[in-house]
Amino acid sequence: MTSTMKGSLVLVALLTAPSMVFAAQRDRFDSRRMQSEIRREVRDALRDARRTRWDAGRTIRRDVLRARLEARQAARAAVREARRAAREARRFWRD
Repeated sequence: MTSTMKGSLVLVALLTAPSMVFAAQRDRFDSRRMQSEIRREVRDALRDARRTRWDAGRTIRRDVLRARLEARQAARAAVREARRAAREARRFWRD
């Protein structure tokens, strides 16, 4: 009787061992899949953050360039007006 019980226990252990190993590996595969999904989401979030920061920087650089151009044009107009006024003053004093 004990040999029958031992034999049945060995048989049950041999039959359940592969399924238990498979279940353990499946959990490991699921955890690896979750880790890769988390890495992918983090990578996408970082890429979006970098792109947003780059777009904002590009907008700021464009606005600064426009402000510089406007300031340069205003300075040129002021110098042009000052030269014209000086020319008019010289004409007035010559005549």
